[in-house]
Amino acid sequence: MPPRRAVDGGPGRRNTGLEERASRVLRGVGVREGQTVLDFGCGEGTYAIPAARLVGNEGLVYALDQDRAKLAELRGKSEAARLENIRIVRVIDRASIPLADESVDLILLYDVLHSWYHPHSQQREDILHALYRVLRPEGLLSFYPGDPEVFQHRTELAAIHREIARAHFCLQSTHAETLIHEGKVVAGHLFSFAKTCN
Repeated sequence: MPPRRAVDGGPGRRNTGLEERASRVLRGVGVREGQTVLDFGCGEGTYAIPAARLVGNEGLVYALDQDRAKLAELRGKSEAARLENIRIVRVIDRASIPLADESVDLILLYDVLHSWYHPHSQQREDILHALYRVLRPEGLLSFYPGDPEVFQHRTELAAIHREIARAHFCLQSTHAETLIHEGKVVAGHLFSFAKTCN
């Protein structure tokens, strides 16, 4: 996987502006106390750290990624912040998620389901089926396209939405939001998908 630029200043250093922005985003998508959240492709923890603060001691955040260095940075940040409710999960194959069926309330799929990381449609669909498996029936998938939206790759974005639909997720809402993309605040859109269609 090609390397991506680091988001902030490293373990123990808290970028409060970005964390406050991430917290507002997460509250808006429904992250709340006591939930189990999966941050899929968590990187250094841009969203995993504030999610852990929001779900509190009764909640849990699974922070999943392939990148050892990014996960080590996340571990350093979580230890510095004394957050004991983050479970760091390193995977080789992102489609093999080592979590129980229907064990997660909310999935964050932010700036990872695109051709930079997964150039083939089948790779993305395998990931989506794995995410569908671990999400509870009443759970939500929160999707931020990242690269395809930032760089206006409309054809790729349309293809990804079709892949999400083929995985049986149902679009519930779309709204404009100020998000974090590679350490910068950008305008974008969040898409909320339900596992159970009404």
